[in-house]
Amino acid sequence: MSTIDATPETSETAAPDRLSMFWQHQRRALAETRKALTSLLPSATRKHGQAAIDETVAGYRGLIDAAADKAVDALDNTQWH
Repeated sequence: MSTIDATPETSETAAPDRLSMFWQHQRRALAETRKALTSLLPSATRKHGQAAIDETVAGYRGLIDAAADKAVDALDNTQWH
């Protein structure tokens, strides 16, 4: 004989629980997919791929810093009336 939960689910309480459970499963699925894909790549490929990403980020940081410096210089040279 099966037991039945005595507290009825209302749409207000059931939907957020089900939605949070859905997102929890999606996060786990994504993590497992990431692990599976990572296991397919040789360690040297992962190492050099990460180095390429790090260099790209460093390049963009330099570009953004230079643009910010130019903007600050332009604002400093602007005469406000």
